[in-house]
Amino acid sequence: MASSEGSQCHAGSSIQEEGASVSQNSDDPQIRMRVTENDKIDMIVRFLIHKYQKNEQFSREEVMHMWDNSAHDNFPVIFREICECMHLDFGIIVKEVDSTAHTYELVSTLGLTYSGILDDTDQIIRKGDLLILILSLIFLKGNRVSEEHVKDILRRIKILSESAHIAVGDIWKFVREDLVGAEYLVYQQVPHSDPAQYEFLWGPRASAETTNMKILDHAIMLDEKYHNSFAHQHQQP
Repeated sequence: MASSEGSQCHAGSSIQEEGASVSQNSDDPQIRMRVTENDKIDMIVRFLIHKYQKNEQFSREEVMHMWDNSAHDNFPVIFREICECMHLDFGIIVKEVDSTAHTYELVSTLGLTYSGILDDTDQIIRKGDLLILILSLIFLKGNRVSEEHVKDILRRIKILSESAHIAVGDIWKFVREDLVGAEYLVYQQVPHSDPAQYEFLWGPRASAETTNMKILDHAIMLDEKYHNSFAHQHQQP
């Protein structure tokens, strides 16, 4: 099993830096194994997000079957990584409700539903992480942030990458069209700007589902875990 640094959990982590090496060394058996494991994690996370949105419980057996029944000995490590992924990237805690049947429920610490923005199967973990990042960035910048600053931040943390691993246009489309269309973000012209400049604000849906402090607390938790100097990176002018 790959370590958490080798998995795709948390888009701001070191997995993004591995994008080029994955494409350049695709014949490496260890890299192929890591890519396969990441694909499985992504599949299970999609399954858990679906359960969360339907307010349904799930069993450990269901997840084990999706991973590999033969990996029984390693499954506790695998399951911990998946639970951590749900918490870090979506603010969703996996809580055991029956220790005998090993059934679990999914409890949100942020309140975000993600309904309508994770319906496709492309980059689901990165998209959840990205929504939280931009909402926290807007709050830290005084409840509005320029379009150029968002683009700059995304490039600096390698979410928008020119590598074959991530399509720049697709991620920007997710921010500019999907998150705006779902009313998580508002995209508008800066008043009186000439030539026209644009900015992002929290959308009505974000304000209805979560709060500034919940988002900020989650961002601080990520900073403490990954030592990313969140405040330093995201408060730059």
